[in-house]
Amino acid sequence: CARDSSPVTYSAGNRPANVPQLTANLWAHYSVGDWRASLGVRHVGKRYGDNANSSYLPSYLVTDAVISWRMNRQVSFNLVGRNLGNRSYAASSYGGQWLLGTGRQLELNAQLRF
Repeated sequence: CARDSSPVTYSAGNRPANVPQLTANLWAHYSVGDWRASLGVRHVGKRYGDNANSSYLPSYLVTDAVISWRMNRQVSFNLVGRNLGNRSYAASSYGGQWLLGTGRQLELNAQLRF
């Protein structure tokens, strides 16, 4: 009689850890000349914290914004604001610990096209 030696996993039929039930992004843009303003909302749904689906991380919603200036066809500058409401949220879990998402931050970047 042959015996099946494949390992039995406790995750069979469960959603993998840190995979959200739902994600959604909504962005609005407004341009005037070489300037562009963008406002975005990011939603990440409930996620399980382990492969057994025995614990979960709550959903979260954060707001981001970008102001861009196009200097010419090759160069543009962007001021990016992330998590403008400075919300605390669990971005993922690892080994039963929650890893917090980034708080409010601003970044300035340049895009060079050639």
